[in-house]
Amino acid sequence: MLIEPLQSSALFAASLLNILFVSVLRKNKQSGYRYLCMFLCIDAFGFACEWLLHYGKPPTHWVWLCLLISSSYLLAPCLWNFARAVKPKATASPVPPLLMFHIGIVIVGTILTIPLFISSSVFFHYSVSPSFGNIIHITLLLAVGLFAVQVPFYLFRCVALLKNETSLAKHAFSQLSQPSLRILRVLIVLLYTTWSLNIMRTLNIWLWSSGALLSGILVLFDALIALVSLFLLFHYLVTPQKSHQLDKTENKKYAKVPLDKPSRSRILKKLDDTDALNELLCSNTISLPKLASSIGEKPYYVTQVLNQELHTTFYDFVTQYRIEK
Repeated sequence: MLIEPLQSSALFAASLLNILFVSVLRKNKQSGYRYLCMFLCIDAFGFACEWLLHYGKPPTHWVWLCLLISSSYLLAPCLWNFARAVKPKATASPVPPLLMFHIGIVIVGTILTIPLFISSSVFFHYSVSPSFGNIIHITLLLAVGLFAVQVPFYLFRCVALLKNETSLAKHAFSQLSQPSLRILRVLIVLLYTTWSLNIMRTLNIWLWSSGALLSGILVLFDALIALVSLFLLFHYLVTPQKSHQLDKTENKKYAKVPLDKPSRSRILKKLDDTDALNELLCSNTISLPKLASSIGEKPYYVTQVLNQELHTTFYDFVTQYRIEK
């Protein structure tokens, strides 16, 4: 079947690219990015377990299923802690809220996989009786049910936080936090996709009995969504670096039309007089031409002073004033 090699390649690529992306991302020291690295590492581990589950030899493949289920309980807490770090005033406390809740869910979920692990007979031989087989089915359903409840618990909170921070960012004209907000949006979609596809796979196995074809398609789709998400994450993280390169180009452009020191000082003094500009800076209709007109300067020169002297942009200048206000 064509689905088999496609599924294998997609799972392997998703796991490998997650690890490679983390190796690059770990150099980023921004707040919350350690949780992003943890999320991607767990995702990579999950795809590796998925690959071993499908292509490993029995009975050890049940061990990979146990590890896959246990690790899946860590995805949502990592997403939530990354979402908290996106907030500008979020503290960098090493002990996040709901810590005992996080640990409790992981412990309970891991305990529910013990019967399946015993049946794998990896470390000791155990003959599975029909009654014990029923216990395995019940505990696995409970484990999936726990995952089905846990993920929405965090997703609703992450979506609410994302909406709030996006609204604040738009109101403040801030572009500073946009990469983090975009990354959070991608991770929310990725986790929701993983959650919904796993629920569908469970229903397919226990209720629909549609065979291996549908399960293979769902696994393939999950891996492809992860690959697309990695591409978007890479794009959002590289974009700020391109902006920095554009700033260097702008500096070269300003060199062609130099602004003398007295003029720079005059414009800086006017921009520092925030009391006179308070009403305008807090207005929702503010724009660069309006700001330049209010201080009697040309927009081009105001932009040049903001970029070269204050090392900021018009939008971030307004944002910083409103935050400090």
